[in-house]
Amino acid sequence: MYRTSMLIVIFSSFIVGCNVASFNEADNTEVTSIELTLENAEEEVAYSANLYDYVAYDTRLTELDLSMNNAPDWLSIDTDGNLYGTPTETDIGDYSWQINLNDNYTATASLTVLSREGALVVALGELTEAPDVFDENGDELAIDTSSGELQAIFFDALDYEGNSTRAYAWIGIPADITTPVPAMVLVHGGGGTAYSDWVEEWNERGYAAISIAVEGQTDEASSTGGWSKHEWAGPSRSGIYNDANPERSSLYVDVPDQWMYHAVADTILANSLLRSIDVIDADKIGVMGISWGGVITSTVMGLDDRFALAIPVYGCGHLYDAENWWSNTLSYNTLYKEVWDPMVRMDNATMPSLWLSWSGDNNFGMDSFAYSYEAAAGDHMVSLIPDMGHGHGAGWNPSDSYEFAESIFSTGISWFEQISLSEDAQPGDDVSMNFISTKELTSYSLRYTTGTGFTGDLDWLDETATLTESIDGSYSIDATLPDGTTGWYFSLTDDDVYASSDYSEIIHLFTSPEQELQLQVAGGDSTASGEIELSFTGPTNIDIQKMEFNGSDYADAFSVDLEPEIELDADYPTETLTVTFDNSVAELESGSSVTATLTFTWEHLDGGSDSLDLFVTATIAQ
Repeated sequence: MYRTSMLIVIFSSFIVGCNVASFNEADNTEVTSIELTLENAEEEVAYSANLYDYVAYDTRLTELDLSMNNAPDWLSIDTDGNLYGTPTETDIGDYSWQINLNDNYTATASLTVLSREGALVVALGELTEAPDVFDENGDELAIDTSSGELQAIFFDALDYEGNSTRAYAWIGIPADITTPVPAMVLVHGGGGTAYSDWVEEWNERGYAAISIAVEGQTDEASSTGGWSKHEWAGPSRSGIYNDANPERSSLYVDVPDQWMYHAVADTILANSLLRSIDVIDADKIGVMGISWGGVITSTVMGLDDRFALAIPVYGCGHLYDAENWWSNTLSYNTLYKEVWDPMVRMDNATMPSLWLSWSGDNNFGMDSFAYSYEAAAGDHMVSLIPDMGHGHGAGWNPSDSYEFAESIFSTGISWFEQISLSEDAQPGDDVSMNFISTKELTSYSLRYTTGTGFTGDLDWLDETATLTESIDGSYSIDATLPDGTTGWYFSLTDDDVYASSDYSEIIHLFTSPEQELQLQVAGGDSTASGEIELSFTGPTNIDIQKMEFNGSDYADAFSVDLEPEIELDADYPTETLTVTFDNSVAELESGSSVTATLTFTWEHLDGGSDSLDLFVTATIAQ
């Protein structure tokens, strides 16, 4: 059956995983193209969607004539607007294509084909039903919403190895509540558990809070060390994603039995539990995690959009190339890179976030931290506390997390907002940040390093900065980058809380030869080769993502002997690659020559890229 309509659209909005395009009859404005984000597909699972579930149509207009350009090979559309097909493993990835509605109107459609593992993880965001709550004896328990006393509870969690599990937690709600209060889900780090003290810190400030234990433990010390396990325990953490590393087959388990799967599920279920309590404001629930809990928080941010704010402390994503023990395990863990890295879904993290850490942290580098907050879709604030230290108390004792939550829950925006920051600055350049602050910042400086290596091992120095208030009420902080600077940020404080600019790196790639590599194909030969040495300057590393020849009709006759992705760091600061020209491909005549451009492209912290060109000339001998 045909739908007798034509789409007239002025905007689209994201609603429950899909874009719904609407018609504004008030001004009768017409546009010729709309954008539609379709629900995810899953490998080896039949996909179906109907175009009319994603658009509003005007029945006064003529029928559609549907077709598609550059659509995925596995996807078809019929005359009723039904999209259907079954993607395979080779189809995993992101797609964007054009749907022709009729001669005048088109839609740009997009969807993601998830792996089976990725689909399982995304489905955790659907754990919106409040779990049942029990006491230590396994009897059902009602949450105390009036006395102000903390409760130790267990709540239903996901099955593990075919058995039901529960998570242990401390929950507290302030006494004598007259209106619903905001709340926080609190997630511990390595060696930690559910902490009643952490809950009390939030209760004293008027918040409800739940601190969860994510390794099947209680908060009672075990005679063998660590924390005692309870009888409903799920999995414990196995090193650094060891149970999620297919390359380590002896430790690998399927996704539903992996520790991170359960830790993320427990965090989302804790949110669902808080939202079911009538004295808690369901629109004002945040999540905060310390160290490993920060990794969990960073992961949850892209899965549960019900959270009103997020505060990762130390922990983050993009750890596969961290210059410490993380990369030793994760650099070859494909499941981490494709499924578990918080970066995979950080573009879904639309809630405001505070990223709390310090430049001397030996666990999570400044670059991994910056990659993560730069990728978050929502507004972010950075707070780097000098000499903060690493630990649970070091994470929850400072005022920064509480002040951030108070500003978001009371005003909807952070007390500090970076408006602009100097880009592409070099040593000796003047740099500045323009910002808004509702607090009087009395101390400020430029923090910088001249070293190369893991950021937690580098010396961080202070350079004098000046602060100026603008006529519009915003502020500007200015400084000059000292000679040799490789990484820098601005640090400001009112002597209680800290605000920082986004972290910036100064990276340069060098080639030897600097401008041109010349290759000579000797008489009787068809190939010639030469070497290029790569080196760099920068605070941590340089990720060369792509090497490609262009600028010539014979570019495909040139090749390099290394994979297109190269990382240089303090331990391996140089790399030598061999470039080869093959005249059996180019078929040039004797005495002729050809020049191509070899472009090296590397990644920026903000998701952008930079590049360096080197000319490569091949000459065929007479």
